[in-house]
Amino acid sequence: MDASRAYLQKRGASYWAELVEEERRIGVRYLGARGRVHWLTPYAPFGLNEAQAVVSHVSSLSSLSDEDLRFLSEGIVKVLKYYYDVGIRSCNLAIHSGPFSENLAYFDVGLRVVSRYGYKPKFVSDVWALQYLLGGQEICEAPEETCIKLRKYFQ
Repeated sequence: MDASRAYLQKRGASYWAELVEEERRIGVRYLGARGRVHWLTPYAPFGLNEAQAVVSHVSSLSSLSDEDLRFLSEGIVKVLKYYYDVGIRSCNLAIHSGPFSENLAYFDVGLRVVSRYGYKPKFVSDVWALQYLLGGQEICEAPEETCIKLRKYFQ
């Protein structure tokens, strides 16, 4: 939130609005939109097979309309359907919200979902030293490739 505020102060525009507009313009990571909910694969993903949603001009969960919630839910179902079709059975999802009592011009509600490795009979963990000790992730595919695979679920 601090970085979003600083971006607005420096650039005079919302980072989130510019992100959505730029991704839509470029088109290689943009999955589509329903209402104010935009879906894309992030330029710098946090995890495998990551999809990201941005709800334009809504800064807190308490300000989401029923339509926003429906469109977010529909997008989540599309991502989960893709995961299921490629054999992924586990994922993590996070929703980002500003304070419920405020309407912030510099922050939009966001959602990120990443797949997890499948569990194996010998209990191989999908968490390893790169994450815990070095604060990093190993991404095996460019977000543009992930977008191509996910895009058919959003059409």
